[in-house]
Amino acid sequence: CKIAPDHRPLVITGGPLCIYHPWKLFSTDPSDPWGADVVITGEEYVSLQLLEVLLSLRSGTEPLRTTFLRAKNSGMLDEIPGLVYPLGAEGQVPEELVDTGIQRLCGDLDEQVYPVYGYQLLEPPSRKATLASQPVPVNRIHRLSPISSIVMTLGCKFRCHYCPIPAYNQRKYRTKSGERIADEIRRLHKEYGLRIFFGTDDNFFDDKKRALDIVETLARAEINGRPLRKRARIATEVTVHDTIRMKDHLGPVRKAGIRALWLGVEDMTGALVKKGQTVDKTIEAFQMLRSRGILPNPMMMHHDNQPLLTPGRPLGLLNQAQMLQKAGATTLQVLMITPSPGSKVFEETFTSGMVFESVGGKYVEPYMVDGNYVIASKAPEPWQKQFNILLAYLFFYNPFRLASKLYHWRKRPPQL
Repeated sequence: CKIAPDHRPLVITGGPLCIYHPWKLFSTDPSDPWGADVVITGEEYVSLQLLEVLLSLRSGTEPLRTTFLRAKNSGMLDEIPGLVYPLGAEGQVPEELVDTGIQRLCGDLDEQVYPVYGYQLLEPPSRKATLASQPVPVNRIHRLSPISSIVMTLGCKFRCHYCPIPAYNQRKYRTKSGERIADEIRRLHKEYGLRIFFGTDDNFFDDKKRALDIVETLARAEINGRPLRKRARIATEVTVHDTIRMKDHLGPVRKAGIRALWLGVEDMTGALVKKGQTVDKTIEAFQMLRSRGILPNPMMMHHDNQPLLTPGRPLGLLNQAQMLQKAGATTLQVLMITPSPGSKVFEETFTSGMVFESVGGKYVEPYMVDGNYVIASKAPEPWQKQFNILLAYLFFYNPFRLASKLYHWRKRPPQL
């Protein structure tokens, strides 16, 4: 699609790719010089600060892109940390990219924009090449997007070598208040009929005091005269270590409406990364959660040094899957270590030659860098690692286990 420069809208991009690889939003091909006008490498407040500057400069009905170009040429964008924008002739590939620096984090997450407004801009599903003239109708939102993602906390105390979370959060741990979270859930439920909420937490139990403040507030909260837990179901992510620390407070956690937790087990033995977890502690954490009516869901990380099976020892991937199953795991996620932008070992993974450019004649695409594909390994036969992951899933999710679960469920339905 080619649009004349004087008719072009202002193109602002953001998201995970923009945070770590903003240069990928600009073409380097002179015959096809596409690109964004500006890339946001931070959170919501960077976008809001940019819009605030542009609206303060805008003259009457002047196109916003025209205002943007004036602001860029006058150097006013340089005062907004968290932007990347191009310099060069209009309609050609950039001569250089200007990075205004690392964003200033919003310390109090209560100051962030309410998510209820984002739902008012959802694009309806369509196979058309153009955008719709109207967003998704309010009465269809809960059907198209039944699970609502909400931000409750951001950050994690652990510094895993393969994880970009500490660097992104600048080693900070940030939270919303319990009142704000309850209000968000209440409004999303009332306006869109949403009942299932997933907290996009890195480690919800990271700060025990703050976690208790949130769950105790949610336990007291009401929606339309009924307890919040009767109207909403909440799930989020935690670690084994911090779940053990919260063992005396799992009752209030359940009363807050939290029905399921995804635990970053990674490797039960701590061979990959030590986060205070052991085999015994992991099993204890899962059993405690089940006893409180909270469904535990392990997230595992397969790696080159982990065998598939170790008879009599807990090192093997299948051994751990079996132990987690017996401990009460509801689901299982197994991912392979992949190079994550922003992590400590990202550059080293490439310079050491671990990363594959192509496999079997097929190039590694960006969507494959999600842990489900083995795209980096020192194993003599990397395909075996991919096969190990499939075997772990086949072991955990199999028809016989499903039939057994359904049989026991009919005899004694779980109390959710």
